[in-house]
Parts: sequence; structure tokens; C-alpha cells
Amino acid sequence: MLIYIVKTVACMAILFFFYKLFLERESMHVFKRFYLLFVYGFSLVVPALVFTEYVEVSPTPEIPFSKNQPQLVTEGPIGIPEALEADVLDVEPLLCGIYFIGLTFFGIKFIKNLWQIWERVRKNPKQKQSRFTNVLLKEIIPPHTFFSYIFLNKKKFEADEIPKEVLLHEQTHARQKHSIDVVLVELLQMLFWFNPMVYLLKKSVKLNHEFLADQAVLKNNIDKATYQNTLLSYLSPDSKKIYQPLANAINYSSIKKRFTIMKTQTSKKAALLRSLILLPLLALLVYGFSQQTVEKKNSFDHTALIIKDIVVDIDADGNLLLNDYKITLNDISREGQRLTENYTHGERKNYITAHIIYDENQLEYIEKIQSELFALGIHQINHISKTTSRTLERPAFIPSKYHNKTIEEARAMQKEASSWHDSIWFDIKNGDEIWYEDSSIAMKDLAFTILKISNNRDQEDNVKVQFYSTGVLHSDFVDKLNIEAKNANVEEVQVVSEEYIIPENNDNNDNNDNNDNNDNNEIKRSPETITLQSNKISLVQDVETIFININKKGQL
Repeated sequence: MLIYIVKTVACMAILFFFYKLFLERESMHVFKRFYLLFVYGFSLVVPALVFTEYVEVSPTPEIPFSKNQPQLVTEGPIGIPEALEADVLDVEPLLCGIYFIGLTFFGIKFIKNLWQIWERVRKNPKQKQSRFTNVLLKEIIPPHTFFSYIFLNKKKFEADEIPKEVLLHEQTHARQKHSIDVVLVELLQMLFWFNPMVYLLKKSVKLNHEFLADQAVLKNNIDKATYQNTLLSYLSPDSKKIYQPLANAINYSSIKKRFTIMKTQTSKKAALLRSLILLPLLALLVYGFSQQTVEKKNSFDHTALIIKDIVVDIDADGNLLLNDYKITLNDISREGQRLTENYTHGERKNYITAHIIYDENQLEYIEKIQSELFALGIHQINHISKTTSRTLERPAFIPSKYHNKTIEEARAMQKEASSWHDSIWFDIKNGDEIWYEDSSIAMKDLAFTILKISNNRDQEDNVKVQFYSTGVLHSDFVDKLNIEAKNANVEEVQVVSEEYIIPENNDNNDNNDNNDNNDNNEIKRSPETITLQSNKISLVQDVETIFININKKGQL
């Protein structure tokens, strides 16, 4: 929060400095009005903007434990001394308390000023004049405006002693709705009372309103010298100055600056040039004051990821080695997660094999290790006795068929080993996309595609279709696949998912389960989860031939 405040103040200061240097002395007052309001919004929004930069990184290399390396205990967070923690935590309530005290003060002041204006409108006589309402006051007070109400001294107004240029000046404030700017700026001052730039900008906003009103008066063929003398008369020592913060009053201390601006004429070329200078400044501020975050994404082809078996060795003394590196029993889960973090849940379940090589004197470790590995989603776990290995004179660790293979190669091996490898094989991607080889197929075209492929293969009879998914499938989507296959006279259909096939109405339960699970890709099993034949569903179709005869009249 402190960084946001500092950035906001700095952004306002830079834009305000640009205004004082390049814009304030120019006669482009309408542009300046909206520029000053823009400074508030821009300075408050830009520090809150977050731009995310995606950086491609390679998978985190496996940094194994050194066999002689001392183990770092990570069972709890690194502690902060209680005294220091208390000091840090006590600052926030103090700052919040100070902020709300200031907010309350300026809020009361704002409401008080509104109430004062309302009381003046309510208690004093009013004279309606088309778009404006003159509020006639007994006090000797300089003319001022709030929205469509123009506050004037009753005695001078009735005696027609108020110059027409003064009335025109106040009517310009009302016509151009300068009070909207004033109220907005006052609200921002109330909320950000601690920001010094808010007060400087507020002063410039009100001064620019006077520039606008002066410009409108002079455009009505009012003599400049006469108008300036009139303004000076309202600044004489005899004038009783009652300042109303929410109103546009005629007597400001910077009258000399107003007189100087009256003589200035800014050409369209100069105005355009100053506007163009502003654009690169805004771009630099967006770049410099917005928040830049870096999000890493893998730059490697996931299907090229090399599969490695996990080997846990329990020696006669109860020491554990994970892939030849010394660990403790409590490290199994963390290290297993690190080794398999780049795999999906389905890939862990189908392709990663864990080998527990144990000494017969340390059997009590096996159940704990197996439960930890199973919790990580590793379902293929082999138990190898060292005594049995020695007796059979064979290595304790025999790699699985997927060890040192890529994900892509493992899937190809699984398809080739399937008894359905000669069937028409479709891949399901992203839960509901049907792919044949490198082409995407719409559900409505599936039956036609199956017929076309079977005809090209001369498989008009006993057609078998395999649908293979690497992710979760919903039962209603599986039903649609079966219907389209049946329309193509397919005799047997098999749907295989590396994850699970779940009922459509089980989405909410699965989402809740996912939130409670460390692995976001894992869908927790429930009584409704369908996991038939290792997540396979085989469907045998009873194909019947139906003849439809159409006569010449189109009747069936």
C-alpha cells in the first residue's frame, strides 16, 4: 500500500509539473480543465495496473540431495522474534487510525460546507432566471456560484450595482458546470487528504475555472480594461471576503496571473505540439509506475518429457535412498512431488512406476512409503525383496517399460500394446475435442468420418473404434460418442481416459475436491466416479438393419 501511495504522489507531481511548465500559461483552457481532472484519475489508476510478462523457462532441473549433505528441517515456517513481530504488526492499526481520523475530519468539513450552501439557498429569497437561480443574500459577500445557484448581495442586485460582466462571469461557471469539478476534487481531497499533490491540483482546477469564465466574458465584446478594473474593485480592502470552498468565487489571490492569461493567445499549432509532447510522457509513466509481474511458463514440449522411475531403497539399518540419494521418511512426499511436478495426474498414474526395494528387517517402512507415493498419484508400485533378488541372481531394480521414454513414446507404446491397436483410433483433447491423426472433427461429423475411414480400410464389418483421452471425460460426452459410433454401424466402442470418466452432474463435487487437493489436476474419487476396467468403458453395439421405403408420393 505504501508503494502505491508513493507512486501516486510521484505520478501526480510529474503531471502537475508538466502542467505548470507547458500548459498553465496557455489559453487552451478547456483542454486544461479536462487535463487536470485526468491527472487525478490517471495517477490513481496507473499504479494499480498489473502487466504480466510471460517468460519461457525450462523445467526445473532435479537437484538431488548430497549423500553427506546436512538435511534442512522444513516442518514449520521460519520464525520471527515475537518482539519484532509485535512491533511490525502494531504499525498498521496506527496508520489506519490516523487515516480514518483525517478522513472523518475532511468528511465533516465537506458535509458542513454543503449544509452551509443549502441553508443559504433555503433561507434567502431567490430569483429564477431561465437556467440560473439568483440567491439574494443580506451579507456583503463577493458573488459566487454553486451549480445553477448564483449567490449575490441583495441590496446591490436590486440597486443594479452589480456589473453585467460579473454576472456573466458567474453565469459561465454555472453554464459550464464547474461545480461538478469542484465537488469531485473535494471528494478526492477527503479520501486522499494525506497526498500533498491533491491540494496543489485543486488550486489549479479552481484557477482554471476562472480562466474559462474570464475567457467567456471577453468573448462577449467586454472591454478588457473595464473588466480588469471591475475585478480589482472586488478585491479592494473594503470588500468583506467570505470564502466558500465549494463555490466558484470571483476573488482569488492570483489576480495578476489572470490578467496575464487574458493577454495570451495560443495557436492551434502550439496547442497540438503540447498535446503531442504529453503522449510519450504518459507512456513512460504507465511503464514506470504500473506493476510489472513475471509469470513463468514452460518452453518445452510436454510430450517430450522424459519419464523416470522412482526407486526407494530401504537398507538393513532403516536408512532410505531415493534415486540413490539419502532422505528421511518425512522427505518422501516432498521429494516425490518435486520429481513428478511436471506430470499430469493421469501421466503419474499410467506411466510412472515406483520401486520399493526393501530389506526384510525393515518391513514397517513399506506401508508408509507406499501410502505417500499413492497420495502423489503414483499407482504402479513394485515391491522387491533384496533377499529374493539375491536368490534369483537378478538386479533388484528392473526398469519399467516406460523408463527413459518420452510421454509421446509411452502413449504410442500403450496404443500399440492394446488389443484395439488395429481399430479406428480417435484422440480426445481438452475434454471435448475429437481428433483423428492431425485433424479436428466436429461431433456432428463423427459418424460420417468413421464410415469414410472404415470404407478406406475395407472394414465394412466388425468395425471397432477406440477413443483415447489424456484428461477427464464427462459421461454425457461419452454418450454422444457412443450414439455417433452407433450411427456409423460400429460394432464395438472403447473409451479410455488417463484420468477419470465422471458423471456430468459431478462437476461441483469435483471442483470442491480439487480445491482441497494439493494436485489441481487430480479428481478425487467418489462413489459416483466411474473407473471401470482401469478407466475404460467398452460398449458392444446390437446393430439392426432398418429398411425405409419411400414411394413416389414421398410417403414412408
